[in-house]
Amino acid sequence: MRCRCGRRARRGARDQDPGRRPGPARGAATAWLAAPAGKAALLLTAAAALTIALVVAGVRPVVRLDQAVAVRLHAVALQCPGLTHASRNGTDRVVDPWTMRLLLAAAVVWLWHRRQRLLAWWAACTSAVEWALRSVLRWAVGRDRPGWDAPSTPPPCPRVTP
Repeated sequence: MRCRCGRRARRGARDQDPGRRPGPARGAATAWLAAPAGKAALLLTAAAALTIALVVAGVRPVVRLDQAVAVRLHAVALQCPGLTHASRNGTDRVVDPWTMRLLLAAAVVWLWHRRQRLLAWWAACTSAVEWALRSVLRWAVGRDRPGWDAPSTPPPCPRVTP
């Protein structure tokens, strides 16, 4: 539709052509979801949501499976103290959430310095959303960690202050 001056006339939201193609953002999201990685992400998200729902609902087979796996892993931890010690060192130091947050903060600063500000914002915001979502899920599920009569690792020694 053209106006008198030959330019294309603006259309309101109700006057838009229903056969119009989606915008670039919507097209990119649709293309990503159609790709194998998008399908895998949707499948894994649905599986995680189903697992969380089953745990929150307290479905007996899921609770029994969870307890059986915890008991078996605890038995293995008692039999292999070296493996337990190595695993604790790895999880407490290498892949600790605060270590990962520090690395992410360094990556955000580096990206910002390289003037890749959108990517830096994206990394910081997705990390903040992950932290909030994890906190909400922990609160919503409210599942306590199992307690054991014979812990696989001794408690840390008390600190002696001079």
